[in-house]
Amino acid sequence: MRHLLSVLIGFFVLSSQAAIPDDYGPVVVEAPFSLRERVFDLMPAIESSRKTGKPLFIYLGATDCPPCLQYKRFLATHRSELKDAFSEFVVVDIRTWLRGPSMYLKIGDKRLTFQQFKTLVGDTSKTLIFPSFWILSPEVKQLKQLPSGVTDFLNVSQHLEMLKIPVQ
Repeated sequence: MRHLLSVLIGFFVLSSQAAIPDDYGPVVVEAPFSLRERVFDLMPAIESSRKTGKPLFIYLGATDCPPCLQYKRFLATHRSELKDAFSEFVVVDIRTWLRGPSMYLKIGDKRLTFQQFKTLVGDTSKTLIFPSFWILSPEVKQLKQLPSGVTDFLNVSQHLEMLKIPVQ
């Protein structure tokens, strides 16, 4: 029992470490506790996107992912340069960890694997890498294909370029 309690306490302490900083106003999406699966409900963020007309910037990070922690530090360090660009989006912060039960995204009455989600939105990348990013319309269609990982996004100018949406 004592071991389980320390694991749970550790999990809740870690869960805030790889997050998008609060200054960016993220819609935080976490899965309810389950030993069998992790289901992330995107509907509150999608509804906010539809109501405001703003596109979704979806970030999938993990508490035990060193590049995700690096991305969080980058966002915190450069908030003054990036905050205005992020204000054009409904920022979605999917918080999880690398190992564990299968992950699903819930959109309406659909429960999708990440591969099914990527197919639905039009993401052509072959694998799911942490961190992952998507820029989606309020209709949940990809507006711009983004690479996964943080190598391309750890300087301000590249990050601002990433956040530019092509004119449709």
